[in-house]
Amino acid sequence: MKSNDNYIHPYIRLFFLVGIISTVILFNQIWPLSLLYIVFILPLIFVTGSIKNHLRLLILGIFPISLTFILIYILIMKGDNGGWDFILLRILKILIATTAFQITLTVKSDSLFQTFKIIGIRGEKLVTVIGTFTVWIDIKRRSEQIITARFARGFIGKRSYINIARQFPYILVPLIIGILRTSIERSQTWTQWKIVDLINSKKPINQAFPLLINLVIVLFTTISLLIGIIYY
Repeated sequence: MKSNDNYIHPYIRLFFLVGIISTVILFNQIWPLSLLYIVFILPLIFVTGSIKNHLRLLILGIFPISLTFILIYILIMKGDNGGWDFILLRILKILIATTAFQITLTVKSDSLFQTFKIIGIRGEKLVTVIGTFTVWIDIKRRSEQIITARFARGFIGKRSYINIARQFPYILVPLIIGILRTSIERSQTWTQWKIVDLINSKKPINQAFPLLINLVIVLFTTISLLIGIIYY
C-alpha cells in the first residue's frame, strides 16, 4: 500500500500524539483501550500505509516486551496484583502509546522539511531534527554493507535471520566509526554551503492536506480524550 503519511497535517500529528498518550494515561480498563486500538488506531495504520512498519513493531518490539512482562508476572510476582488484567492492561497501554509515536513520527524523507517547518522549527534545530530522522537511513545502509562484506569474505555461513543477528557485535564498532565519520563530513559540508541560512530562507510548499482524514483524526482523538477524562 502506498504511504499516505504526508496527508496528516503537522499540527494534527501533535494533537493526535498528545491526545492518545493522555488517553492511555487516563484509561485503566482493558475494554476501552482495546476498542480504541481496533476502531481508531489500527484503521489509521492502514490509511497511512504503515502496515509493514507496524508489523515490525509488533514482532520486534511489543511481542518481546509482552513476553518479558508475562514471565516477570508469573515467576516473580506469582500472579498477584489484580490477576492477568494487571499485566494485559500495561501491555495494551505500551502497544497504543508506541503505535501513536510510530504514526506521528513516520514521515517520508521528502516531507521532513515541510512538516517541521510548518510546526515552527527553524535554523540549526531544524537541521538537527532532519538529521536525526535521516541518520537511521544511513545506519541501515551501512549495516547492510558490513553484513554483505562479511558474507563475501566467508565469515557467515548460510544467510538467515539468526546468522545476521549474530553479526551485531561485529558490525557495532565499524558502524559507529562510519556514522561518526559521515556526521563530521556532513557537518563540514553544511558549514561550507551555509545550509542553515539556505533552510531559513526556503519556504515550505503549500500542500493541501485532505480535510476528511484530518477531521476524523481530530474527532476520534477528542472523543477518546473526553471519555478518558470523564471516566478517570
